[in-house]
Amino acid sequence: MRVLHALLAATLAVAVLLVPVGAATTTGAPAVQQTPAPQVEDGPPSDRSVEVLTLADDVANRTATRETTLDVGPSVAAATDAASHELRTVRALARVRGADDPDAALSRELDRVGARAAGLGRQQRSALQAFAEGEADARSTLLVLARVDRAARALETRRERVVTAARGEGATVPSERSAALARELAVYTGPVRSHVAAALSGSEPSTRVYVSTTPRGVTLAALTDSGYVRETYRGERRRVDDASLTRSAAREAVAAAYPSLWGVRSAVDADPARVSTVRITYDGGELAATVGSGNGRVFRDVHRQSLGVAGTDRQAVNIRDGLRLVVNRSYAGGPMRIQLRTVAGDPVAADLTIGPEGGESSSVGTTGPDGERWLLTPDERFTLVAIRGNTVVFITMSPLAAPRTERP
Repeated sequence: MRVLHALLAATLAVAVLLVPVGAATTTGAPAVQQTPAPQVEDGPPSDRSVEVLTLADDVANRTATRETTLDVGPSVAAATDAASHELRTVRALARVRGADDPDAALSRELDRVGARAAGLGRQQRSALQAFAEGEADARSTLLVLARVDRAARALETRRERVVTAARGEGATVPSERSAALARELAVYTGPVRSHVAAALSGSEPSTRVYVSTTPRGVTLAALTDSGYVRETYRGERRRVDDASLTRSAAREAVAAAYPSLWGVRSAVDADPARVSTVRITYDGGELAATVGSGNGRVFRDVHRQSLGVAGTDRQAVNIRDGLRLVVNRSYAGGPMRIQLRTVAGDPVAADLTIGPEGGESSSVGTTGPDGERWLLTPDERFTLVAIRGNTVVFITMSPLAAPRTERP
């Protein structure tokens, strides 16, 4: 096997793209000596593309895909943070319940939560900028985002409990201020961040996560048991003024940004607010798009989709030594379906590696008993290699262009 790897690595080297968090880089990508059969692109672009919010093009940007798995250090830190948040919440409840002026006590507690939320914003911006400019690695960046997510959720729980306690003491709750604070905290949470936090603590299976940042924006994507999940935040687009968006204005902003989704929607929900979230349900997925009242533009979106919805109907095909490799890739960070079968149509279980064209690669698992595997599409031209024994078949291709929201 060592001889095979040396032989194959001589003609096809592919660079590390998918590496477990904290793990060492693997080397020695298998490759083929002779020229493979022609690769074929089958099918036109998808006619059911789902628009996604993308990061700004004209600023520093950096991307990686990493595996998150149980990590004792972050797991212990998460437990410590949770205990600390709970203690602070208990103290906040005691202050409200023992106050002579419940209204003033509630206002002070909301001030404290608001100040902490602002701190989370600074912490997130620092992490995004450090990664975008090459000053931090993907592991440390994901750890920060996971910690921010947990803190924001804990603060939201504190806000809810404090409001309930104050109401029980006869306080008049400033509902608009409280709701605005809840929306502020929601900006720092997301399903991918939550999954990363759970994987690091061992309460969820490990998963590969795509992370791309600019100094003020981030896209995270992952494949989970429920399908494909993607979240994007663009801080430079966020504009909020004193006037609330009407429900119809929020709907119109999202309809303009996501025309293909709007045309196939089965349900829509929108809330009138200075920061309004519009939720769209469609066949195969859900979208939550957040719009600011200051400019009527989407600055955050969260997609939950069944696998295959994200425009993976275009194929790249290669056949060699009786094996037929088919790759249905999508845009950078989007889902990618790998199918490996014999030319007779029987599924094949094989090892898979992936990496940028011309460099080294790393293992990304195997095709299952059905000969299939779902992965995340890299952000640059890449080579996918399938290895079964002494047989190797590979395809080199580029990610598709992302179906961007209509308003840049």
